[in-house]
Amino acid sequence: MRQIKTNHSARYLLLALAGSIFVGEILIMFFIDLLPDFSSWQEALLDASLLLTLVFPAIYFLAFRPLKAQLTKQEQIENELFAINNILRDHEKELEMKNVKLESINIALAESNERYSQLFDFAPVGYLVLADDGQISEANLTASTLLGVEKNKLLNCSIVSFLPAEEYEHWQAFTNLLQQDDNKKSCKLIIQRDDGDTFYALFDCRRDESLLSPNIRVSFTDITKQNWSSYQ
Repeated sequence: MRQIKTNHSARYLLLALAGSIFVGEILIMFFIDLLPDFSSWQEALLDASLLLTLVFPAIYFLAFRPLKAQLTKQEQIENELFAINNILRDHEKELEMKNVKLESINIALAESNERYSQLFDFAPVGYLVLADDGQISEANLTASTLLGVEKNKLLNCSIVSFLPAEEYEHWQAFTNLLQQDDNKKSCKLIIQRDDGDTFYALFDCRRDESLLSPNIRVSFTDITKQNWSSYQ
């Protein structure tokens, strides 16, 4: 609560009352001296009546009325502050509810990402995301196993490093074909693992024009034990 202004405080009221009585009493005594002689009780009654008549308006206009106006204004301010406080409390509750919803959404997203990560990593086929220059930007655990390289070491490697020299021209022609549109295309490649072993792989690829940079999404499987001629 705000303090009442100094000129409308209890001290000012006391000074106004004392000053009004003092000035009023002087004026009354001067006025009574001009009148004919009265008895003591008549003079006292006249003195009290005149003093009340003079002092009351002075107290009302100099102290009571400003004090009342100040208290009314202060009450309005307190009511406004109370209303604002209620609005802020409502907003705080609304924000708390939104925070609870956001926390639930974040938990759901984390669970969804975890499920996606598990599905991606443990899929029965190898998945790779290649940049335009053939560097591997993403890979799942199946691809890591097929290529014989740890997943974290596989990133930023070039897919060409897993191709025998005779496959370079084949791969280059295939990537040129991918540049033409974003339809899925397939090719057969001989893959050379990091330990030197080779296997036959079927690649399904699609060019993806992402917001950040274009890339090639690749899924591949080992078809060594299958009939190679059936993929001709």
